[in-house]
Amino acid sequence: MVSIVVMSSAVLGLLVPILTSACFRTDIDWMKPLSSPTWDFGRSWATTFSTAGTAISFSAISAAFTTPPTFHVLSKQVYVSLGAIAAAMAILAPVVFNVVCVLLRWLKCGGAAAVSFLISAGISIGAVSLQLACGSCLLWELRLSEILPRWAVLPMTVAVVMLAFAMLPYGVLTARDTLRKTDTAKRPIAFSVMAPVADRPNAWHLL
Repeated sequence: MVSIVVMSSAVLGLLVPILTSACFRTDIDWMKPLSSPTWDFGRSWATTFSTAGTAISFSAISAAFTTPPTFHVLSKQVYVSLGAIAAAMAILAPVVFNVVCVLLRWLKCGGAAAVSFLISAGISIGAVSLQLACGSCLLWELRLSEILPRWAVLPMTVAVVMLAFAMLPYGVLTARDTLRKTDTAKRPIAFSVMAPVADRPNAWHLL
């Protein structure tokens, strides 16, 4: 079961850069300059969920089960470990962006910022997918331990699983919008003075 949870989250994360570059290759500005990512509670909800979900999951594990807790799907150590990994992935995503971007520029590879962003976007989606997968397992633990009835757990589990798979199109479309080409030719002349400098790095929010 652990391998299924980890592999499904990893696949969803890997598909983000692959599908974005394959489906929207002509829409992406591969030479678009990007600055370091910023965090915003309203926009960076996926990253916020990944980091906060670890504390919430651990609190649920500690409060909902007896001592020693009886788990049926995964062990307590696995839940805590996967939650910590998900939080670490979300926190390290911007670090990966900076490191990969510097490395690609040192290797004189074109599109360093765009490629680095796609990699970090995949890590962020993988993190939130892993946290959601753990959440669905915890919900089922509540059902198997007869803490919550089936009629309450089943719809919540289905909703969490659907949300986890919805992370893939969300990540792909967010990455496309971040790297989308800017048509400067269609900008009104009246706003030409306010237009950003072409080579100025664009700020972007975590997913």
